[in-house]
Amino acid sequence: MKLKLSFEDIKKYIPFAAAIVLLIVTFFVSFGISKSAKLKKLRAADGETVSASDGQSEAQAVPAAATPAKLSTPLTEMPTPQVISMPENELWSVVLINITHQVTADYKGPAVSEVAEGSDIVLETRVAEAYKKMVAAAAEENIAWQLDRGYISIDRQDRAYEDEVARLVKTGMSEENARLEATFTVLPGRCCESCYGLSIDVNITDEAFTSGAVYKWLRENASAYGFIERYPAGKEEITYMKANPHHWRYVGADASVYLASNALTLEEYKQPTE
Repeated sequence: MKLKLSFEDIKKYIPFAAAIVLLIVTFFVSFGISKSAKLKKLRAADGETVSASDGQSEAQAVPAAATPAKLSTPLTEMPTPQVISMPENELWSVVLINITHQVTADYKGPAVSEVAEGSDIVLETRVAEAYKKMVAAAAEENIAWQLDRGYISIDRQDRAYEDEVARLVKTGMSEENARLEATFTVLPGRCCESCYGLSIDVNITDEAFTSGAVYKWLRENASAYGFIERYPAGKEEITYMKANPHHWRYVGADASVYLASNALTLEEYKQPTE
């Protein structure tokens, strides 16, 4: 039996066929849009720039990279340090060395001595003698600590600074900002007083260090032996360094008592020659 369809019969199925075609076209258009959107997301995740050819105008095209980390340092630009010579008179202990004051490149380095017999940590010889007296006094009160470091070479300090710069660049910072930010925690060699044997870093890893017995003893007694807390909290705008309660600097007994009594930093100390 043959099925014969008249033109009138075919007309009945045209709306149904049109609906089917429209449904198929809509599906493929939607699929294409979805695929394009997923492609943009994948490119953004890979750090690519979304371009006008991806369905945006040039004005809308923006980099997908993350915003660089905010600077912590109070500095707004890298300063040009004042070049200073290490004093050969009684002012040697109060010499200001920081990101704005760097020692001349021709300085040969300090004479150093061990902080204890057999120790691989050394300090400028006069600082080492003062440090030994402080340690002995602390021991009488059953207070003891180890040192994380004393004198460090300029080359080694420069490497530590460059390593910190590289780490910050990897977080998304420009090299210029990374160099500025790095100085908040790690100074270049000629700007670092540790490279001249003048500072100690107390090795106490307890997170509650500032409420512990060692820190309390140092706060109350270190000035009598010529040492000050070099980078106290609340003074970052002055020292340009992050607060570091582990870092103590020798400035001599007279200056240390004056600075500690008046809660001043070395940056705030009025040098006798001024």
